[in-house]
Amino acid sequence: EGFRAMPFDVTDLWAKLRAALGRHQLTLRVNAYREDSRTTYLGLTRAQFAADPRTNLVPADEMQMQRHGLGLTWEFAAARDVRLRTLAYAYSTHRDWRRQLYDRTRIDGVDYERTAGQEPGGAIYFRPTFRSNDRQYSVVGVEPRVYVRARTGVVRHAIEVGARVLSERALPRVILDPQDPSVPRALFADETREGLALAAVAQDEARIGRYLPQVNSSNLATTNAKNNTVGGGVMICPNHPAGGRSYAMNWWGASLVGFAMGGMPVSWRPGQGAGEAAYGKGFDLTVAEPSKTLIIGEAWGLYPSEVPGAQVTWFAIGNIGNVGRVGERFGVGNGVPANQFPGPWASQSAPEIGGTVAPKSYIPFYRHPKQQGSALVGGGAANLSFMDGHVASFSQSKLTDLSKPGKSSLEALWSPKDRELNEVP
Repeated sequence: EGFRAMPFDVTDLWAKLRAALGRHQLTLRVNAYREDSRTTYLGLTRAQFAADPRTNLVPADEMQMQRHGLGLTWEFAAARDVRLRTLAYAYSTHRDWRRQLYDRTRIDGVDYERTAGQEPGGAIYFRPTFRSNDRQYSVVGVEPRVYVRARTGVVRHAIEVGARVLSERALPRVILDPQDPSVPRALFADETREGLALAAVAQDEARIGRYLPQVNSSNLATTNAKNNTVGGGVMICPNHPAGGRSYAMNWWGASLVGFAMGGMPVSWRPGQGAGEAAYGKGFDLTVAEPSKTLIIGEAWGLYPSEVPGAQVTWFAIGNIGNVGRVGERFGVGNGVPANQFPGPWASQSAPEIGGTVAPKSYIPFYRHPKQQGSALVGGGAANLSFMDGHVASFSQSKLTDLSKPGKSSLEALWSPKDRELNEVP
């Protein structure tokens, strides 16, 4: 009956029947719903709640609702990559909510049926009349669709074209219902609302590559035994000179990290490697501060593409942020050790870094807006992606605490241990 003695009774029936006839398929759906509940809008005053929080002062308030629906879907496989689908449906809903009228303050000249609570200020005055908000809705619609699968080169297309016709009729009424059953109900307000809606849809969902919008395998020669990596398309920042991939994953958010030693792969979970606990802690989707926890950031292009005869593009390393003090990873204080920037970027004159001096920050801060002069100065900002899905632009000064040299402002967290490690002298 609920906490406040408001009993209800619900019946909900639903059925589906499907039949396959060659290349045709028919699906019939039928549903029926009925509810009878003693639900009320009326709350309790503070004194009434203190006296009995379970009481229901208007047990005669009642809501009755019925809903019936019917749907029929026809599908036809016209060809291997062409499918037709038409959905026709109709449903009706009727809700009648009968509630006793009341006042919070006594009005002169009104004959009240009863009073609940203490006067003044804590009483509710019930009139001998009920008000019913009666609502009826009926909807009929039909939606034909055509689905086509196609391919142009490496691009796979899922094309959908269709239309919808929907007719709706609403009958909202307000009925005044005297408490005396011998007195007939009086229609206080009556409306009829009708509508016809027409809609069309046409879309092409293009998919390039298996997981991301593009896979650029030019970073590895055909003789290289390593796995191809993602790159190109959305993985390139427009302000990254000769970019192949401009972004890298936060070390502490990876499922596994590692390297190849003597041809043998070595991998482990972030935070479980030798000495790694001093720098951070691995995390997953349940991380405590998702809106501040970094998952993908801009990174330097350290490795050139290897395909002979093709224009050389530069790819970021796979992971960033695994060593150094929390704030120093953003380039302040002592910065990041030079051994964190492997690859032939110096010997092959990567156009982004433009020399043999290693960066001090895992993240390049020159790209937004693109800075003139040395990229190592970092007078701009970088785009960072966080575990809650949002992307934000940060300058180096916003990510570091200027009052404490070498410390992070904790606006972006490398791992759940950042706050603890940031306090280490």
